[in-house]
Formats: sequence, structure tokens, C-alpha cells
Amino acid sequence: PEKNLPMILTAYKKVLKEFPKANLVFAGGGVFLEKLKEITSNMGLSKKVFFTDLVQMEERGGYFREGDIFVHSSLSETQGLVLVDSLMVGVPLVAIEANGVRDIVKYGVNGVLTQNSAEALAEGILKLLRDKKLRAKLAKGASESAKQYTIQVTSKKLEAVYTKVLKGN
Repeated sequence: PEKNLPMILTAYKKVLKEFPKANLVFAGGGVFLEKLKEITSNMGLSKKVFFTDLVQMEERGGYFREGDIFVHSSLSETQGLVLVDSLMVGVPLVAIEANGVRDIVKYGVNGVLTQNSAEALAEGILKLLRDKKLRAKLAKGASESAKQYTIQVTSKKLEAVYTKVLKGN
């Protein structure tokens, strides 16, 4: 529930008015999955929304890579791993501007940040669907942004923190 996923469904319903062939995939499982399926059904979206259930870590990149846009509706993010996963495969992000999210999603560089409403989220999605050049620019920016999250880069940053702590700084 903390991921605010029903908001994506509401935004998606608005997107379908302009892009009726757009599909939505929820990759993952969890305790909220059955409730989310029920909400999807109640909204009349069962034939357009696909659920993968649990996805193994090594398979996640394939799901991200197949998408044109990664949509994120969580109102807070501790690590933002799914956001980084999307960047790693060059998929632009549309996300609600929230703590942790704004640290990863850079408006106009690798994605679009929106206000906390289904209307705003839908407009962010539509902006990228309408403008292939912008989507391509943000996809390139996503790939570039991902470089700061590689194991090598993050390990060096972590090592620097440990070194600083051990020196008493």
C-alpha cells in the first residue's frame, strides 16, 4: 500500500483515452498483489493491465528493458532500487516528486517529476508518450545517470565514508 499503486491505475485510465493501445505491467508480488488485482478489475482494466507476480532479481532488467516508461508512485523511497534499475537499462522515469525519489529522478535529464495526483502523473506519462524525441533524450539521460550507481562507484563512495569514520572525522 505504501507504494501508492492504485494512483498508477487511475493515471493509466486517463492515458488510455489518448493511447488506447498502451499496456501497463506491474512486475512484482507481495501482500498487496491480490488487492491490486481486485482494484484493477473494479476499474474495468483487467484486459489492459498485466501482473507478473514475483520476479527474480536476475530477471528484473528484462521487464524494465521492455517498457517505454517506468512509472513510480511511491510517496517516499528509502533506497530507490527500482528507480536505479530502470536507469540501468535506459528507461526514462515518471515519478511523483517525493523524498528519496528526487535524489534519483532529475527532471528533464532522466525523467519527469510530478505532483502527487493521478492527473499530474497521467500528464507526465502523456508528455513522454506524445514526444518520442523527449523520451529518447531522457532514455539517454537515464543511461548516463545510471553510471553513478554502478557497484564500482557506490563501493568507492562507501569506502570513503568508512575511511572518514575510522579516521574520526
